[in-house]
Amino acid sequence: MIWVESIAVLVLVALFMRRVLGLSKPGPKSRSPVADGRVRVSRAVALELEAQSAILAVSLNEAMEERTSGEPELAWSTLHLMTTAQWVRQAETLGLLLQAVIHHLPLASLSLPARRLVPEFFKSEVMRGYLELHDAADQFVFRGKPRLGLHVRALDQAVARLTTDFLDAQPGPLSLRDDDLWSRLDHDFHDFDLLTKETVLTVRDFISCLPALALESFSAEVMPALRQGVRAYNRYRDA
Repeated sequence: MIWVESIAVLVLVALFMRRVLGLSKPGPKSRSPVADGRVRVSRAVALELEAQSAILAVSLNEAMEERTSGEPELAWSTLHLMTTAQWVRQAETLGLLLQAVIHHLPLASLSLPARRLVPEFFKSEVMRGYLELHDAADQFVFRGKPRLGLHVRALDQAVARLTTDFLDAQPGPLSLRDDDLWSRLDHDFHDFDLLTKETVLTVRDFISCLPALALESFSAEVMPALRQGVRAYNRYRDA
């Protein structure tokens, strides 16, 4: 019986040392196809919007530098032909993503994190006025899906309102020296960039809550547009 007790003691010591050394922990599991799909879609959204935002920032900055350098015609041409076109393109991408979230919101299976647009973070008059109204309604919605739905619709409307304000503020040839006008354009861009970043975070959080079939449907709706975005265009142009 002594040898039986000795074996039992050795087994217990071995199990104890295995636990202490961390040898009993399971090895890293490979990601499932659903997890890989979430990463793929989230990454595509983030990279495409990052590329579009960079192009917009460079274009607007170039127009401002041309105006400061005393080249009003070049500034007007850059703003109207390049900056405005890129802004509209980016707004269309944001709208597509936000509408896709709204379409698939009933299919989300997990509790969704609550997000909020903070008025103090924005600079433009149009956004401050809009978010004051939205913030009052936001305080009365607490549940996950309805709150996310309100947040996504607020983002969608904010993008539309800010785009309208940016287009309305476009200077004519005689108003290019108006400092207040260029300050308005700069504030609009600042807020548009915030809305873009918030959209990326919202889409990422939403994708994490989609089951496999819903993720496949969401991907089928948004990925074709992302594949034809500026990143794909630049890749083919440089080939």
